[in-house]
Amino acid sequence: DGSPAAEAEIVELRGGALREALPESSMAALHQLCVAGSLNNAAQLRPAGGDAAGCVAAEGRAVGSRRSGEVAAGGPSVIGSPTETAIFRACADVLGGISEVSRLRSDTGVVFEIPFNSENKWMLTIHPTDGMPGINEPYVAMIKGAPERVLALCNGDLSGARRRAAMRALEAQMAQGRRVLCAASRSITSAEAPAGGRFEGSSA
Repeated sequence: DGSPAAEAEIVELRGGALREALPESSMAALHQLCVAGSLNNAAQLRPAGGDAAGCVAAEGRAVGSRRSGEVAAGGPSVIGSPTETAIFRACADVLGGISEVSRLRSDTGVVFEIPFNSENKWMLTIHPTDGMPGINEPYVAMIKGAPERVLALCNGDLSGARRRAAMRALEAQMAQGRRVLCAASRSITSAEAPAGGRFEGSSA
């Protein structure tokens, strides 16, 4: 029910890898973005030679009905939509590989999720923050989706001239025929969280 607040970060994906030309000053923001892209992601890992049940055993997440995505030869398959699997692999490139992303997802878990749908045009997940550096609140909400929908939910530093600059940069990417998504996050305090972490709802 809150408004996720985060700075907009635009990262170009080519050949499944993140652009390497980012300045050192952007590395912390890039890492944060890739954590969000890994956790707020409907793709699942299927162990080599395994089945969908192995995804649940490996990551503790429900698989549901998903389209097949890219398959790593000799390694685990990444199952999901082309967009989700591309984001998953790009984030894995930054975070240390697919096994590291699998460990992150397993250790973090998901306490609430609103899947992407054509009406909202975003996906929302809520995660416990145990072990997440720099976050002192018990939960963090992460949202990923259509730029205009996600930016409409953002506040904090992303306002006025900065918001307009972000939209111009996003529109320039879209004008080149690229698929552009935005991600944002918001810490949830103990006072805001429902009893027992039992979150409910169908909209942000």
